[in-house]
Amino acid sequence: MKKMILSGIFFAAFTGISFAQSANDLPKNASNFISQHFSSETIKEIDKKDGIEGYFNDELYEVEFTNGTSIDIDENGEVTEIETENGTSIPKEALPNQVRTYIESNYSNAQIVSWEKEDDEQEVKLANGTELEFDGSGKFLRID
Repeated sequence: MKKMILSGIFFAAFTGISFAQSANDLPKNASNFISQHFSSETIKEIDKKDGIEGYFNDELYEVEFTNGTSIDIDENGEVTEIETENGTSIPKEALPNQVRTYIESNYSNAQIVSWEKEDDEQEVKLANGTELEFDGSGKFLRID
């Protein structure tokens, strides 16, 4: 029994995952983002990644909502990825302004199922499978 408990503690320490209790445990700008765009959603879990795992990933926090939406947040409190499941969609208002404007103009009725910002690019995936690529400032580049 003692070995099992010690193994569990070692595993938790090695993987570097801890659990935040609420959006208030997140950096202020991330907490504000969730309050502004996902206030009607219930947070299921917030994983904080640190230690070894945090050095290999850009995200430091992963917020999971009960509706299947998840948000990744980097060490600066910036949202780097939003994904949905179960037929839900990302509110257009949660996207950067220039990206949102492009989608409203060209895909006004489309459901957005994921958005990701990585390095100097952003990618949006629509429910119909269309993937739109943008540069870091939100200028449309191409359909992937």
